[in-house]
Amino acid sequence: MIRKYKPKDTDAVLDVWLKASVEAHNFISPEFWESQLDNMRNIYLPSSETYTYERQTEIAGFYSLNGHSLAALFVYPHLQGQGIGKQLLSHAKSKQPHLTLAVYKENVDPTHQRRTHH
Repeated sequence: MIRKYKPKDTDAVLDVWLKASVEAHNFISPEFWESQLDNMRNIYLPSSETYTYERQTEIAGFYSLNGHSLAALFVYPHLQGQGIGKQLLSHAKSKQPHLTLAVYKENVDPTHQRRTHH
């Protein structure tokens, strides 16, 4: 189930964000992501429109919109490949039909093993 983020979701959302960020961005040290937890908690989450994907009462993933920008879309690494991200993206498109996205240029498209464009 996808629902609007509530302040009580903060710790779970941050845990998803940290674990998925470390896994997806192996070109950046885990310590960097850990150093950004306070900014995520105090700046980015409060300033974004965020929705969570809840599975059996546990948060499995989330996305955040900042205007027309998809600022975040993260799913726990152990739950990836089950369609959760696809459902979150579809929900985001229903909220904001004209999305923009920025990614690190070092990100690799796993289906084609090539770098994505930013």
